[in-house]
Amino acid sequence: MRAYRVSKKCNDSLDEKVELIKNYDVGDLLYVLRDIEGYPQNYDEIIIKGVIGRLYDMGIKCM
Repeated sequence: MRAYRVSKKCNDSLDEKVELIKNYDVGDLLYVLRDIEGYPQNYDEIIIKGVIGRLYDMGIKCM
């Protein structure tokens, strides 16, 4: 459900999706990142950058 809420499939606005990412914890962000790796076409670029940036802010580097 967490990954769906920030994907292109969900009808929420992009601003709402960005706000959701800001409130996700590490586990949720890693779950979304795993889904992004499998289905990158389902996510806007700003969401992908937001997830990676948020993880980086938490001290987790994505390679």
